[in-house]
Amino acid sequence: MLRKLMLDRNRIAVICLALSVAAFGASLAGAQPTVSPRLTLQASGVQDQDDLAFWLHPTKRDLSTIVTSDKSANKLFVYDLEGKTLQEIAAQKPGNVDVRYGFTLGKESVDVVAFNERKTNKIRVYKVNSSNRRLEQIDDGNIDSGPNYGFALYKHVKTGRLYAFSSSKADDHSKAGTAVKQFELVNSGNGRVSAVGPLREFKMSGTVEGMVADDEEGKVYLAEENGGIWKFDAEPDQPAAGAKVVSPGENGMIGDIEGLAIYYMPNGEGYLIASNQGTSTFRIYDRKSPHKYVGAFAVGGVMNTDGLEVINVSLNAKFPRGVFASHNGRAEPHAVQVVKWDDIASALGLRVDTSYWDPRKGSPAGSAATAVAARASEAPGKAGAAAGAEKDKGLPAATAALVRVGKVDDDEGRFRVEANCSDNVAAGVTPTAKLNDIPVRNGQTVKLELDDKPKVKTKDDVLEVEGPEFRLVVACRDAAGNEQIATAAPRFADKWEVIASELGVSVESLLEEPWKTAANGATASAGPAANASGKAGAAAGAKSGKVLPKATAALVAAGKVEDDEGRFRVRAACTGNADAGVTSFVRLNKIPVGNGQTLKLELDDQIKVKKKRDYLEVKAPEFRLLVACRDAAGNVQTATATPQFVRTAR
Repeated sequence: MLRKLMLDRNRIAVICLALSVAAFGASLAGAQPTVSPRLTLQASGVQDQDDLAFWLHPTKRDLSTIVTSDKSANKLFVYDLEGKTLQEIAAQKPGNVDVRYGFTLGKESVDVVAFNERKTNKIRVYKVNSSNRRLEQIDDGNIDSGPNYGFALYKHVKTGRLYAFSSSKADDHSKAGTAVKQFELVNSGNGRVSAVGPLREFKMSGTVEGMVADDEEGKVYLAEENGGIWKFDAEPDQPAAGAKVVSPGENGMIGDIEGLAIYYMPNGEGYLIASNQGTSTFRIYDRKSPHKYVGAFAVGGVMNTDGLEVINVSLNAKFPRGVFASHNGRAEPHAVQVVKWDDIASALGLRVDTSYWDPRKGSPAGSAATAVAARASEAPGKAGAAAGAEKDKGLPAATAALVRVGKVDDDEGRFRVEANCSDNVAAGVTPTAKLNDIPVRNGQTVKLELDDKPKVKTKDDVLEVEGPEFRLVVACRDAAGNEQIATAAPRFADKWEVIASELGVSVESLLEEPWKTAANGATASAGPAANASGKAGAAAGAKSGKVLPKATAALVAAGKVEDDEGRFRVRAACTGNADAGVTSFVRLNKIPVGNGQTLKLELDDQIKVKKKRDYLEVKAPEFRLLVACRDAAGNVQTATATPQFVRTAR
């Protein structure tokens, strides 16, 4: 009887505690300013749109769209800024959706919309056709993430490389927690996108769904639903160790913590915004460390929010100073509510900045972090890059291309402008062409060089442009006022192409076959060095010609080495780097590695790469280290090495 009474008292205490927490959350929610939605997104057939992303139109911001993910209706919806449904896309339980711009796909620079598909354990990738604002699938169907729950994209502002983060869901009946994996999205050819990885993995104690990457700062934030907000380095070669920046209970934050979004401002300032389901409010923190709490607000009629998003730019007359949007979990069907950012800013005394951050280009030129155009990853040997807009009924067709003229390096080269409009005589079409907002003409030669500081000058009828990125925009307008737009970005040669060109070999043979001849007759030996003593380790050196830099490559045993696995240290060197301007290029099985880096190698039929705390773990059928050294005069020397495993008696 006494035991039963004690149990009853415990139940009463738990109920009272729950009621007090709920009342505390309600009082907090009531104490926050409440802003009113200006637009509701609720297409026919909507059930639960629990995440969303903005797509910014390249030339007309009032033609921008909002993409929502409905996990219950098994669809994605695309809306215009008036709330009209433009497209519905079937998907198998889509999770979180995200957008990035300027991904090089063959000859195109495309805008990417990607999401995790929970039912198939895959990542899906689409591009946006800017002429009709519809999404077109471009993934190869084989981007396997394992069980997934949350999702976010991250783009490196310097290299343009695009990464995806995918999280699993914690099992309530075990202590396995959540695995957050990072992949790189790459061009696989034929207009398709595939993935490399997972490159590394974060282990979290609880469930993580909400994630957002700060592209400018190179960070990714994870919302552990009942464990706080965590910050990690977003680059795959950084340690997979994070820091908690917001803890449950601080400033009224009560789990679950769900969606995350970033509002960018100069000098690392701005806001990190989180959806707090426990109080049905949105909590704001400084973007800059130590992420001081700023305040909270509610949206009228909105409760139990999952996903949210914010964009700082001016879109149209209805949203002239930025937009905030969120999932409404109050009742099914769950709509997305759209709010003016200036309404939120006025209520909380926040700053409004519509000019600093351009989601398409990153921060303005000359700022601390400047976006640089992505290098292309298409099959080598094809010249030029072009993006064309397909002709719609009643519209003049526009085509835009930047075609290589002469030698093109990995960050500079000459291109010919090709800007054309169909029916320009019969329909009275007038074309305009601009490169980075600089007027250019069809057939004009432009010399382009990637540089953080923009610079423009004309030399002998050649337009010389330096800048962080390049974008050719061709607009064709007919007498009736119809307009069509096409864009193109230059495709610089990647380093593999540069090396192959200098050596006079194909990129395929450079990557796939142990080749033996370097420029000017110098030779480079491939494979492990002979070692009569039987000590582990392997080295291959290239003898220098009179005018060539010297390259050396080695994989030296570091610790225990068995017959099929072991740790090796990379030894990569280029001589003459002080007096001849020699640069080095080091790859293990196409994976960038650094001199002195420790690798754990294991012979295995399955290819797998993981980034551990202080070493790179690689599984593959074979291994080959390539070191290429190139001097300022364009001379190239290479060396290769393979690991020598210790043979054990059977």
